Amino acid sequence: PSDAQFAVEKDNYFNYADGETRHVFEGMVSFNGLEKLPLSASLAYNFKGADTDKSLFLDLLYTLGNAQLGMSFGKGWYMVETNGKDKFSLINTSVGYTKYIKFSENYSLPVFGKVAVNPNLEKLYIIFGITL
Repeated sequence: PSDAQFAVEKDNYFNYADGETRHVFEGMVSFNGLEKLPLSASLAYNFKGADTDKSLFLDLLYTLGNAQLGMSFGKGWYMVETNGKDKFSLINTSVGYTKYIKFSENYSLPVFGKVAVNPNLEKLYIIFGITL
């Protein structure tokens, strides 16, 4: 059988053994900032399952009015280079803005845009969206 067939055959939903399962167990703590300090942070750690690197991810977001500045750091699964997986490195920077389009006294539609750069992947992302 091919590697893909073998992987599907071995994929047992109730197998949670490290290195054998496709599940990843992640613990996360988040801080949503304060009125005087509009900095939010999330820290995630993959502690069991398919991620044998025990990857770590830190996301920081500073909000100033309708603008946001973000930076993310990671190691393990979050890194492309296998020789750099053990280093905690910058994996994302972003600048975003949210504009509220007023339709009535009671309803405004939040529209947002963001430019993000992932230096690890050498990629630039331009994102637009709405929040319902």
